[in-house]
Formats: sequence, C-alpha cells, structure tokens
Amino acid sequence: MAVTSTDPRILQLFVGWLEKYYNTSRKQLKVRIQVWSDTNVDGALSWWSKTLNIPKTNFIKTNIKKPGKKKTKTKYGVCRVYIDSKDLLFKILNDIDKEFGPPATY
Repeated sequence: MAVTSTDPRILQLFVGWLEKYYNTSRKQLKVRIQVWSDTNVDGALSWWSKTLNIPKTNFIKTNIKKPGKKKTKTKYGVCRVYIDSKDLLFKILNDIDKEFGPPATY
C-alpha cells in the first residue's frame, strides 16, 4: 500500500488515515524520495522527514534523476510513503468492498 505525491498534504492525509483507521505507527512506514540531480538531497530528505513527521531512519535509498526536457521541477522532489504489509492491504481492500461493493469486472 503506497501513495506517491509532490503534495505533502496528500501524504499527510494518507499517513493520518493509516494511523486513525488501521492503528499504524509511523515507525512502520517506509519513505522514498526522487529528486533531480541538482537538488540538495539532504535538504529534501530533512524537509520530507520534518513535514511528514517520519524519522529519517525510515527513508530508503533516494532515487536521483538526471535532468531531462521537463522544465517544471519541485524543490523537494517526489515522495512515496508505503507500508509493506499484505495483512493490512487485505484489510483495506476488504473495507473498500464493504463500503463500495466488489470491483466491477471489465
């Protein structure tokens, strides 16, 4: 179960949702950031850690991207917050099925 965004509010909502409804601790979460090669990696890591209130020890290897044609860059990169738990995933999917019904077949 993961959410990736450049918007910290979306990630804060995801983390808060996991804590509130699934009794998940921030210590269980893993975080990975992707930044451009000219980004201050330590600064971006510190910013995401402080903004999400997740310890730096929960961050895994940073993905550093070479500059491309894209002109818009975010100052702190893209952040992915995830929890590696099949039990939690099945619990969330079960709750979604209860709320909205099973997924449609295509």
